[in-house]
Amino acid sequence: MIPKFIIEEVRKTEISTLISEFMPLEQQGTQLVGTCPFCHQSKFMVSQSKNIFKYFTCQKGGGTDTFCATDISQIFYRCCPFFGSKVGD
Repeated sequence: MIPKFIIEEVRKTEISTLISEFMPLEQQGTQLVGTCPFCHQSKFMVSQSKNIFKYFTCQKGGGTDTFCATDISQIFYRCCPFFGSKVGD
């Protein structure tokens, strides 16, 4: 079980910073957009003001904790070093 304080730290992370570690994001109006890492076909949107992401085709969305806990294990394992490097900050 992951300690609650770690989950809270993950949730505080700016989602655009986390997702941009894995894929390029482009500004489109007030949102950031990129190619869906799940289906590799459609766009997904990142809301910096709400600190959430949404993939409309795949019906996936949520915050930083949800992004790190996706069913694509490579994303989870790539999130671990990202947060590990932030521990000393």
